Amino acid sequence: MFTLDVYLDGLSPEQVMIELVAEASEHGGRIVQPMTLERSLPGAEDSYLFSVSVPDRPEDHYSPRIRPHYPLLHIPLEDQHVLWYR
Repeated sequence: MFTLDVYLDGLSPEQVMIELVAEASEHGGRIVQPMTLERSLPGAEDSYLFSVSVPDRPEDHYSPRIRPHYPLLHIPLEDQHVLWYR
């Protein structure tokens, strides 16, 4: 189970897609798994806890990413509005 605290700076959770991504390796194929909004974080405005269960792989294979979420939007990974965790 992975969890992630996210500060959205005025955006609603519905406006973003939080995903956990692992590239293909000897441990399996590429994984892009949407994270689930669990709750807002008490005492922290615009901050939320997201979680996801993913296949068992080395933890460092996974990277969270945040991207805009609109039903009709198709975004290339190079778009500057995709935020990768580093």
